[in-house]
Amino acid sequence: MKQLTRLIGIILLLSLNLNLLQSQEVQDEEMDLDIIVKEKMDMIFEHIDKSKIETGLLSDYGCLLVNPYSYNGILSDTNYVSMEIWKILYLCMYTTKINEKAALIEPQQVFDKLNENSLPYFFYNTIN
Repeated sequence: MKQLTRLIGIILLLSLNLNLLQSQEVQDEEMDLDIIVKEKMDMIFEHIDKSKIETGLLSDYGCLLVNPYSYNGILSDTNYVSMEIWKILYLCMYTTKINEKAALIEPQQVFDKLNENSLPYFFYNTIN
């Protein structure tokens, strides 16, 4: 079932990308791809009782570009996290939010905070 759901999601994403590239009308209206994909995912999962998902996060609902299960808190040579990977992981986690039980901050706000807080460390670590 999970593989079927992921396959449907991938097919939807690919078809949406092709439709957006081919349709001048869609480009003219400047529709937000995120909203379109979310609406399609909502249609797929409309018969699921979302209140039973205790964490508020459903991996099948989101777009997992990086395998989040590799990042289990145990350090190894396969789960090194750069800032870019961390941002992708957060974005992926944010897309899996299926109900309000998951109190996630908007990704751009998180990234802005990271940029604000990382700047002093940059100056601290410079070699003169």
